Amino acid sequence: MIPSNRALVPVNEYQQAAVHAVVLVERKKEQGKRIAAFPYAKAFFKVLNNGRGQIRANDIRQISSNYFPEERGGASIAQYIEALDRLIESGGQYSPLPLSGDVVATLFPAYGELCRERRERKWDMQSQRKHRRRSREEQQKRRRYQNQLAQAEVELAFSTPSTIGAWYAYWSKQDIYEDDLTEVFFAWFERWPCMAGSKLMHFKNDALWCVMERLKGFEGYLSEAERVFNSLLVPNKLPFDEV
Repeated sequence: MIPSNRALVPVNEYQQAAVHAVVLVERKKEQGKRIAAFPYAKAFFKVLNNGRGQIRANDIRQISSNYFPEERGGASIAQYIEALDRLIESGGQYSPLPLSGDVVATLFPAYGELCRERRERKWDMQSQRKHRRRSREEQQKRRRYQNQLAQAEVELAFSTPSTIGAWYAYWSKQDIYEDDLTEVFFAWFERWPCMAGSKLMHFKNDALWCVMERLKGFEGYLSEAERVFNSLLVPNKLPFDEV
């Protein structure tokens, strides 16, 4: 029985000859007849040449455009016949040298189209895998960033107007956007009643380093009692959920 991958509807004389060659050889095998060397290639040319059994140089050149026997070191007719036999036997899956690349498309155009579709599906799958990998990497990057920002916010909660400089000196050098640092800073700043007179809230759009300089200048005018009071506003432990 002829495999389904070889059950092609011929679209040209070469494909038709290849299909008939497969039919003839497979029928001989089923009947238990003796099979000569390179039966598919020989049957192919016999069908193509209306029963002529002899394979000539022009026959090879008609199939494979790269056949130049006059060139030194070029492949022989026998090598082309052997390669063509392997090609037809495989139904177009294997195209050994010295056959030219267009032989498969000529004899097995449907298989060539199938290969093209497979390549496109393979490229699509590779593209999807790359996209998923990039998405995972972006998610992990965002998660690391959010964790880092949360850590900065936690450490900020334990700072006072007198110690905020150390916090800023460290976190301004980390990979955190200044807008995010500014947002958590001003949320923290609202906790300190004694700093209301600094009017720093009016400078939210300024660079954070500039805001820090203003805070440092105003903090220098605080009394010792105000600094002690500020230290009492700092939580002495991290909040946690009761079990």
